[in-house]
Amino acid sequence: MKRINPATGKREAIDPLTKEAVEELLKKQGVKLENNEGHNFVYVANMIRADYWKSSIEDELHMAKMVKDIIDDPDCPGGAVFRKWLAVCDEKGTLIDWDEIL
Repeated sequence: MKRINPATGKREAIDPLTKEAVEELLKKQGVKLENNEGHNFVYVANMIRADYWKSSIEDELHMAKMVKDIIDDPDCPGGAVFRKWLAVCDEKGTLIDWDEIL
């Protein structure tokens, strides 16, 4: 994932959070996910870092709450986050190395 560097105006890759780092963040902020499937919460946390961090999401507490809001959204059940990721990859022409992921 990439974000626009405000100093240069260029898109730059973020340093992605690992599954363990996101789990620790949620635990530290007292946030428990009810409807997570697989690594959806990791994708969401990194999407927030790329698109909203230090903009509308100013700190780790609000980041954790946004992860929960997205993952536990009753209008977005099951693997909806994963399907969104697949659609974005397809739209951008990003090839997915399934052997590496699985």
